[in-house]
Amino acid sequence: MVITEQLSFTKLESVSNQNSIHGIYPYRGKISSLDAANVISQLPNNSALLDPFCGSGTIVYESAKRLRYAIGVDNNPIAIQIANGKISQFSPDNSLRRLGKIIEKINFHSKLAIPPKAERYFHPDTANEIMLLKQYFDEFNEYEKAVFLGTICLVARGCNHYKWSSTQIGQLSDEKRYINFTDRFLL
Repeated sequence: MVITEQLSFTKLESVSNQNSIHGIYPYRGKISSLDAANVISQLPNNSALLDPFCGSGTIVYESAKRLRYAIGVDNNPIAIQIANGKISQFSPDNSLRRLGKIIEKINFHSKLAIPPKAERYFHPDTANEIMLLKQYFDEFNEYEKAVFLGTICLVARGCNHYKWSSTQIGQLSDEKRYINFTDRFLL
């Protein structure tokens, strides 16, 4: 199908929505959910949408929310997991209860090794919390896995004093700041 009409775009003053599903991984380079919704709303109802570089699935999620058929493809497995988490059937309340029960079982005084390549991005206590929770990753549903991975990305920035920006990804601080991973994960 060829669309002959021109799509219109509206300048948005703010795209911040703290309660949005897209907040589980607020990557600065992604399309805003409002921009995605604006474009999707202009497409014919029976059209299929292909997002060949879907990233964390903003367009795919916004399409599904509007009962449109969409296919998302990406080569980043973390982005795909986050996109799958967004479009999965989930209940945040049920997830919070389930995760709370898992967290109650964890002995946070025990220590687990973090892979050496990852170690340099985190405060040791933050890294230990990640590793202790990672043991339960296979028990998480798709949404919980997405939130877990998104939280890892967010706390890596925090441990490095929020130095990272879209042009300075991975810039490391000499002294790492402790970020309580478990608390952020449950937000």
